[in-house]
Amino acid sequence: MGTTSHKKVLGQKGELIAASFLQRKGYTILWRNFFCRGGEIDIVAYEKKRVVIVEVKTRSSDAYGWGEEAVTHTKRRTLYRAALVFTQFMGLPSSSLRFDIISVDCDHATRLATIRHYCNIEL
Repeated sequence: MGTTSHKKVLGQKGELIAASFLQRKGYTILWRNFFCRGGEIDIVAYEKKRVVIVEVKTRSSDAYGWGEEAVTHTKRRTLYRAALVFTQFMGLPSSSLRFDIISVDCDHATRLATIRHYCNIEL
């Protein structure tokens, strides 16, 4: 399996884990992998009358840092632009948006995942 396909499979696994985690916490998943010209949103969820835009970062080791560290200023701007497109597409007010990061660390040896959820991050 090539590096690109390994990263894609790992990312998809992390997004599944994150979506399940959110559902267990009472969130409703509205959309997964929303693509638009401005970027991509991993998960769009609804919680307590708020639309939550979730960026998921999945790692299989800490060799390149923690997942949440990969959500750079540039990535945050891209996420914000994609969120505005999503709200226009769905006819939702952008004022109801919240941005979260979920970092998933997968341990292949134990088959366990560690999840860190950062709510209401600044963009």
